[in-house]
Amino acid sequence: IYDLHPYIYTEENGSILYTHDGFTFAITESGAKLIDYIGDKEYVIIPETITINNQKITVNDCGQYVFYMVNTLVGYVLPNTITHVDGSLTYNCQKFQYFFFHGTDEEFLAIKNFFGSFPSNRYIYSEEEPTQSGSYWHYVDGVPTVW
Repeated sequence: IYDLHPYIYTEENGSILYTHDGFTFAITESGAKLIDYIGDKEYVIIPETITINNQKITVNDCGQYVFYMVNTLVGYVLPNTITHVDGSLTYNCQKFQYFFFHGTDEEFLAIKNFFGSFPSNRYIYSEEEPTQSGSYWHYVDGVPTVW
């Protein structure tokens, strides 16, 4: 059902869209904007970059309701390359519980316009087990996991 190979296409208005692994990105002058996800993964990791024609493009923006009605979604990882979000990323995701940010608290707070349906207790990435109190996560076998 889902695209297994990258696909690039141009809309009638000239916008360039790139799809891969369930994600759809709009290519802009400043980078790539995640605009949709169609898939059935429990944990989704939004990439920091995508590669089109051997050119790396930074994923720096997310549209509203990217994960609309993804009923298998338990959690997602937002990279620290994101500087703007058009609002809430999740809507009507029945199993959604975990919001993992792959960056610092300061980087998260700098994201413009991000609000909405993520647990108030967000998890911040820490490669090593933290000694201070807080909500942290790391990867275990490629899966985001709470410390």
